[in-house]
Amino acid sequence: MISSIINRSKIAIYFLFLVCSFNASAQDELLSGLYFSSHEVIQDKRTSLNLTPHDYFKLSNQFSLEFEASFREGDGYYGYIFRLLGDNATNIDLVSNLASPTSNFWLVYKEQTLLTFKWDKLRGVGYNEWIKIKFDIDLPNSRASLSINDVKQEVSFPTPINTNLFNIVFGALHLQHFASVDVCPMSLKNVRIYNDGELCRYWSLSEHSNDQVFDEVKNAEASVSNPNWIIDRHVKWKKVKEFEMEGIMGSSHDTRNRRIFFINEKEIYCIYLDSLVVDTIPFLGSKPYNEKLARQIIYNEYFDQLWSYDFDNERINIFNFDTRTWSENSNTIVESLYAHQNRFISPVDSSLITISGYGHYTYSSAVHHYNRQSQSWGKIDRKDQIGPRYLSGSTVINNQTALIFGGYGSPTGHQELSPNFYYDLYQFDLNNYTFKKIWTLKTPETPFVPIETLVYDVDQNCFYTLIYNNMHHDTSLKLARFNIDDGEYVIFNDSIPYNFLDVESWTSLFLNKKSSELITYITTGSKVEIFSIAYPPRLKKNVLQKTKNTKFVSHIYWFVVLLVSLLCGFYIFKKNKRRKTTLQYEVPVDINYTEPIVALEQNKSASIYLLGTFKIIDGEGSDITSNFTPTTTQLFLLMLMNTIKNGKGTTSQELKSVLWFDMDNNSARNNRNVNINKLRIILKSFDKIKIINEDGYQTIKGLELVFCDYVRVQALINLLKNNPNFNKSVFVELVDLALSGTLLPLYQFEWLESYQSEYANSIIDTLLQYKDHVEVKRDFFLLVKIADAILLHDNIDEDAISIKCYALFHMGHKKQALDSFNKFATDYESLLAEKTKLIFDDLIK
Repeated sequence: MISSIINRSKIAIYFLFLVCSFNASAQDELLSGLYFSSHEVIQDKRTSLNLTPHDYFKLSNQFSLEFEASFREGDGYYGYIFRLLGDNATNIDLVSNLASPTSNFWLVYKEQTLLTFKWDKLRGVGYNEWIKIKFDIDLPNSRASLSINDVKQEVSFPTPINTNLFNIVFGALHLQHFASVDVCPMSLKNVRIYNDGELCRYWSLSEHSNDQVFDEVKNAEASVSNPNWIIDRHVKWKKVKEFEMEGIMGSSHDTRNRRIFFINEKEIYCIYLDSLVVDTIPFLGSKPYNEKLARQIIYNEYFDQLWSYDFDNERINIFNFDTRTWSENSNTIVESLYAHQNRFISPVDSSLITISGYGHYTYSSAVHHYNRQSQSWGKIDRKDQIGPRYLSGSTVINNQTALIFGGYGSPTGHQELSPNFYYDLYQFDLNNYTFKKIWTLKTPETPFVPIETLVYDVDQNCFYTLIYNNMHHDTSLKLARFNIDDGEYVIFNDSIPYNFLDVESWTSLFLNKKSSELITYITTGSKVEIFSIAYPPRLKKNVLQKTKNTKFVSHIYWFVVLLVSLLCGFYIFKKNKRRKTTLQYEVPVDINYTEPIVALEQNKSASIYLLGTFKIIDGEGSDITSNFTPTTTQLFLLMLMNTIKNGKGTTSQELKSVLWFDMDNNSARNNRNVNINKLRIILKSFDKIKIINEDGYQTIKGLELVFCDYVRVQALINLLKNNPNFNKSVFVELVDLALSGTLLPLYQFEWLESYQSEYANSIIDTLLQYKDHVEVKRDFFLLVKIADAILLHDNIDEDAISIKCYALFHMGHKKQALDSFNKFATDYESLLAEKTKLIFDDLIK
């Protein structure tokens, strides 16, 4: 009895250690800085940061440049850190050769070395550590000082510096007289410039635009070539390991020691995440239970053991890392009734608990509990508390409670009787094995299930998991965060391709506390992939820099403010005047306009939909959208949009720069050919369009033979603009199509943004052009549709809300008019941080 109490105390203390460790990691700051590509890439791909892209920087008498740098080894050591360039004959450079046995850093003036530093004199600093560097110039006295990790040296310039106007560039330099592509293998952050002791520039190098970043004092622009923004590691998954292992019987991980285990019947592959070294551990005796279809192996962190379990066998098969042996030996192969079950080690008594699962066409809601002392299984069916399911996610959040989320199953447990997705969260009591529902999400438009593990964040009271659509083989894993209190969730931008084939596909997720990274490992057949993303993850929009209002005191600033104020006043005056007057047309109104309009039948065969969604109906009337993978989807859309725009399509170089930018030419060519062939197979039943290579362009032929809503909108706009007589039926069709939705709203490709913006502007401009036409302004129902279409593309468009409120009010829908205005006013203030100048009573007159 006493030993049992001691055992439980140890387990509780261990669990408390794990939770505390997690809390510390969860509070880590975001990564930041700019990673400079150096000799590991070709010259054209090396990074440059230009602090003065448009004009010289004027140095004061006392000038200081401060920054933090981290240096790395293994991909070339020599290169420039920064260069100050005054004229065609003046340069002040900080140069490095990190591997040199003599000196490692040089301060150079023109062609003369002024100062040198050596690694072993820098107070123990090493690679991959952030160190502070400060460079000072005293112009009147022609003196300079350089401090690296608080080791400071001073020097006098051999000749006076005759200019105080300098360009300041880090890394590669492309100015005519000082061009250089030797870049120090480094990362930078927190770049500051002081003039006469006053901070006048500060680039943190955290949030950013694609190829520019603005300082936080004056909003001054710095330009970047070939950037690698470190904060983007919070946005994008990185593949860190890939290998093959035949006959995988299970996988598990050791969070505390940062190990991942992959097991077959002969050996264990142990991946150490600190070094990514693979340690092969052959079995010296026995082997795990053969449950390949269910992969019933788990790591018990309390005893540093791997447990292989079989519900038909009363004994756990334990692997001892010291002796490299399994405790049991059985060649029996039994198909499990509980594949894709949830499993974890209970902190209450270090026992094994499994929940739910699938087998023999039946979903389960059973809770299995393995008692180590009695060496026996206990089973409780909780069908009265939780629906039978599999493909759920789980995690232990304290020494009393676990969470169970989502899954796929059936209330009856029978696969043939209305299986469905579950979007509910349950609290599971680790002492009495009961469930209590916390919430159920509204059914999403795109179905999903979680992977088997959840990662709990106690500070934010939320959990992270990867979600995917198990209805497709070619699907993708997306990271999502769910609030435990109310179920509000966020799906992050980046995704990992995933080939889901039920018992052949397994994925798990955990937090590497030491590196503050979420780690996921994926096994599909014999293929193993490991990915990481910095923790906490961020949405792409949250790492993009927003330029800030700055306090300029120059006369130019006040002139611009005055000019903008006058222009805004003139714009508001003209806009209000336009609302009160009728648009005068110089073209005749012809109600009997009869030019034929060829509209192909929608939602039938041979249709491509890009507005509001992405959907393709083939020549036989079948929806083939689900056959597209993320890569073939982007490939098809890129060729389609360019074919529509220029009639030619997309060059191979453009495809490489968008889809395979990180590959060499041969690899990119192979991937392009493979994916184009996949695309041709997908489109085989769509016999009216073909993908061909013509004059170096990958183009789509036959678009004129199919219906495409995006193309149709362009045709209707051209019909309206190029004909002297207004045709209401053409205009109504345009409005109806505009109400279908924005252009490909679910896709956030950088190359697509210009298309989306141009489309939205074109729709808004065209609809506003005809809103006051005599045939339109008398049709209140049509005016409401016009306004809704515009607000769909710009929810704070003042013209649109004016039209809508006026039309609704005069249709007798007065409350709906006021509700619409209130929603507009709320959205306006939320986006622009100021109240709208519009007044509801003015709009309805």
